[in-house]
Amino acid sequence: MSLHHSPRIVTDRLSVYLDAANRKSYSGSGTLWRNLAQNTANATLTGGPTFNSRNSGIITF
Repeated sequence: MSLHHSPRIVTDRLSVYLDAANRKSYSGSGTLWRNLAQNTANATLTGGPTFNSRNSGIITF
């Protein structure tokens, strides 16, 4: 049995919270990268970065 624990992200006054490993932030395809910080703008991936699912999800620029 394994256990995976992520640190709690402090979101108070946080402006940008992009997480390639979180499907709520990045779906795994496309150019929209949702900002998980409240009331802030999303990001648009340009220039051909690639998504890889290793390590739960990474984007290579």
